[in-house]
Amino acid sequence: MINVYFADAAALSSETLYAAGLNTVSEFRREKTERYKFRKDRNLSLGAGLLLDAALKKHGLREKEMQYAENGSGKPFFKNAPELFFNISHSGEKLMLCFSTSEIGCDIEKIKSANTDVARRFFHTNEYAALMEMKDENARDEFFCRLWTLKESYIKMIGGGLSIPMDSFEISFESGKAAVKQDLSGACFLKEFDAFPGYKSALCSGNGISTCVEYIEF
Repeated sequence: MINVYFADAAALSSETLYAAGLNTVSEFRREKTERYKFRKDRNLSLGAGLLLDAALKKHGLREKEMQYAENGSGKPFFKNAPELFFNISHSGEKLMLCFSTSEIGCDIEKIKSANTDVARRFFHTNEYAALMEMKDENARDEFFCRLWTLKESYIKMIGGGLSIPMDSFEISFESGKAAVKQDLSGACFLKEFDAFPGYKSALCSGNGISTCVEYIEF
């Protein structure tokens, strides 16, 4: 079972909630948060820590107790809970977190105008062709964001980071559901969510996609 958590960081615009949140999270998260120049970015960083804390509580843990580390690709993990795999993403004011017992990747993105130059340079040729066939601007924007979240979640799951070109694999919808062609991981499963209006989100797992979704309020 994959536990999926969503949250809205907008509430942290409240000075009272923001200050209380800083006192809740670890020194690592607090220092990371306060390095950001803009309040919006600080809210997202603090929100990520608070979302982790809320989810970890369900496992009998607290975020301030966790020992953060990164693997060779820069993917974070907990040194004191290596059996608990996690991935977190944020965009706009929204946050997404996934917990699993195997490698996991997730991504959430606010829908914006499709950047066709980026799609031409970085998407698989078939993905770019499908995007450009869409004449409706809103549909194109949504499809661009949908592809981006699916591709990002896959890359984050296998942990390759920038070493994996986004055009080296294709997201296919031939079966009616998203799937990865030219899969480098051996096996992967994709799942999409419409957690918030105006956003797209997705996860990728190598061990099935049975999920439990929960919304967390700060």
